[in-house]
Amino acid sequence: MYPPGEGPDKDVEKYLDDFELPRPCALPRYPARISRMRVLAVAASILAACGTSVWLVLQTAGTQNPATALSAPPSEAGQSQRVSAMELTHLALEDSARFEVEMSAASRATLPTFRRTDSALRVLAKE
Repeated sequence: MYPPGEGPDKDVEKYLDDFELPRPCALPRYPARISRMRVLAVAASILAACGTSVWLVLQTAGTQNPATALSAPPSEAGQSQRVSAMELTHLALEDSARFEVEMSAASRATLPTFRRTDSALRVLAKE
């Protein structure tokens, strides 16, 4: 081995020392101040989005009081009422028997039946 500071590496290091690295140029300065109009526009758009969200939630929930909607009798056959997901969740937590009645009524209204003569499920049920 070569002693430190001698050998082929020494020649390469001397050669590389002849080069001078260019200094990087300074980054451009951007104004640190944001215009007030831009801040007001962002705040107004956030406020409009929140207001629209609240309005849509209130429209889908309806103007009916949830306490009166839950105290109404379960829907009769042939007259199915649509119960919101929030009301179903409240029923599941508070009144499981009424929840079962509402879920049965909803399934009768939305799921296919075996009883009709032209039902494809009736053919499958025979097998």
